[in-house]
Amino acid sequence: MGELQFQSQYRARVKEHKPIILKTRDHDLLEVDEDVAYECLTIQAMSKQLGPKNDPPVRVFMVPLSTKLLKSIIDYCKFQVEWREFVHDNPSESQKAKLKAWDAQYEKLDFNSICDLLLAASYMDVPAMTKMLSKLASTRMPRGAKENRKDPKEHDKIDAAIGRSP
Repeated sequence: MGELQFQSQYRARVKEHKPIILKTRDHDLLEVDEDVAYECLTIQAMSKQLGPKNDPPVRVFMVPLSTKLLKSIIDYCKFQVEWREFVHDNPSESQKAKLKAWDAQYEKLDFNSICDLLLAASYMDVPAMTKMLSKLASTRMPRGAKENRKDPKEHDKIDAAIGRSP
């Protein structure tokens, strides 16, 4: 989704990691650094399932997402890893502003693109991205969607009516 501001500082600090290859549903192969791929908890879990005995030099995972969506998720994860490396858990106000500016670029997306990306981020289990996109999607919902929401008491009544216990 754009140039990464902290790329040079991150590359100076990055350790040697095995690459992880992600194969998209479009049959494209994307090579991703292990730290970046592990921002996706789904990839992290799949890698742990292989275990250390079966840890090949290069790991390939099938991902049922389009190349475009997966690249967007990888860009987000890469920025998050690089940002954390750069700020060392104590961000200044200007660094916080850079993070907000990075997240703000998603505000330019249309509602359907936000929803597609939200579903993809949710599938890949990228908590920070899912949270950010959920907030953004909720502000962009069509008017009628918010009016149809029910409060918790109404949900309890519906559950009781269909025989589901709360």
